[in-house]
Amino acid sequence: MAYSMDLRYRVVEAYERGEGSMQQLAERFRVNVSSVFDWIVRMRETGDVVPDHGGGRQRLIGPAGEHILRALLAEQADATLPELCEKLAKRTKLSVSDTTMFRALRRMGISRKKNGSRVRTGPARRSPRP
Repeated sequence: MAYSMDLRYRVVEAYERGEGSMQQLAERFRVNVSSVFDWIVRMRETGDVVPDHGGGRQRLIGPAGEHILRALLAEQADATLPELCEKLAKRTKLSVSDTTMFRALRRMGISRKKNGSRVRTGPARRSPRP
């Protein structure tokens, strides 16, 4: 969890006022010394203590791709994940895996529970014991 902006500013201001060393301020505000150091350096370099953008990659299927997916599902509501991947590739020249398609649909709140023969899968059934 990221530290609040208020805390970041208070720590940097306390350091600039000479209220203690980085170590002392880290103990006083109950943060890591490296965080105090980073905030002070960032304030000096950029004039602000705003945190960097979080990690991760840009999504392959963004808002525009989601709009196209909705149109594809409107055309063929029972399309399987591989079929949707193929249709999306034909429309957008964007080739994605079944997993990427699944994640995009899940983000959109659309679930797919199909098997290859286009029949909805049912609950798991146990075979009778001999």
